Amino acid sequence: MNIFISLVEIYRKYFSQFFLFRLLREIVVLGYRFLYRSLIILKNKRKIKKLLLKSIDDIIKILQIHFTNINDGELISISSPKCFKDGQLSFNSTAKLDIEISPIKILELYGAVAISGTDFTIYDNFAVHHNLFTLDNGSCKAELIGLCKINRQKKLIYFYLNNKILNIDEGIVFFGQNTKNYAHWLVETLPKLAILNKCNKYRKLPIIVEDDLHKNMYESIEVLNHTGHEIIKIKRWTQVNLKKAVLLSNSGFEPYMPQDLFNRINYQYQNQFSYYAFNTLRQALWALVPKVAVLKPNIYLARDRKSINLRNIINFMDVESFFHSCDFYQVSPGDLNFLDQVILSKNAKFIAGPIGAGLVNMIFAKPGCKILAMSPDNEVANYNFYNNLASVLGHELYFVLGRTFNKKIHPVHRNYKILIDDLKTVLGLLNFDNFSN
Repeated sequence: MNIFISLVEIYRKYFSQFFLFRLLREIVVLGYRFLYRSLIILKNKRKIKKLLLKSIDDIIKILQIHFTNINDGELISISSPKCFKDGQLSFNSTAKLDIEISPIKILELYGAVAISGTDFTIYDNFAVHHNLFTLDNGSCKAELIGLCKINRQKKLIYFYLNNKILNIDEGIVFFGQNTKNYAHWLVETLPKLAILNKCNKYRKLPIIVEDDLHKNMYESIEVLNHTGHEIIKIKRWTQVNLKKAVLLSNSGFEPYMPQDLFNRINYQYQNQFSYYAFNTLRQALWALVPKVAVLKPNIYLARDRKSINLRNIINFMDVESFFHSCDFYQVSPGDLNFLDQVILSKNAKFIAGPIGAGLVNMIFAKPGCKILAMSPDNEVANYNFYNNLASVLGHELYFVLGRTFNKKIHPVHRNYKILIDDLKTVLGLLNFDNFSN
């Protein structure tokens, strides 16, 4: 595994900037998909079944399935991102976006097949997905590796499933294509458990999750598992036959958008987040946190130096020194367990850091928290994820944008430089007054 991670890091950092290597990667992936699907067809000796792609709301209407609305629909008002670069603030104070959020739903499917590592559950002649997944908002990881093929025009999906099959009587499905990512886990999956804690009907049903998640994700389940759900860990890409499958709506979603052959610009996805779900989560966690004095109100979330992701601040030592001089407590979230991250964030009045999974800990902060997010300034920049999340949570957020380097690398992986004067100005806009002399 360490060798694979090293190869991925080397490819992203050095080879991905060259078209030839991106082409070779594409050829390898296409060849793998072709061989895998051919072997599955030969092994199964039958035609691959095609299914209609339908959302939870669609399947409820089509099959008249009983469901439970956990809350009313929401109308969230989002302000445009506040971006600061080279001494200039870019912000349209009149531009507000109202986003309608559907109610959180729970439904039961009898005789369903959940596919671990995906957002799909097979039921009847349908592949059921959560309401925020649409065919035009990014790629599907299972499709990239050949496990399925999607016809987006006809809204059909073809599954090329192996013989990894597990039979379970009943369970609550926590599978997802992005569950291994901490940010996705916090906004898409973990709120479901906090919501389930309010539903007596499902208090004793087992929860099924993938078996390759980070230890902090399993800890987050343990922390919130008040009613003693059995946790069943399933290998990724396994078919789980369930006599009774319980599905919940997603509380948020961020599409998977891998680097493609031509480094094309990704479209601007407008993230939808449920205030009800996030507030339920943080209220449940705050109740578990010891009542301690606010010893560290100013937090700087540093990126893990061992991360295989690029997009680093090239003058990070100057940036960290500046925040240290302003009495910010520096920590790398990856060095903390889950509950310690909750405690740290709950007590924070100011949070600063580069965009990344660690910054999503703002979910645990009290409304009114001031957030400074550092981000590269490039042609594919999409500030909606953090901006919309902060708006829903009741925080005030400013982006400080840095000039990027090495234009040959995919824009989302470019390193960038942050101007210290921009940090000072934005902290002032956030009413921070603890500057060093």
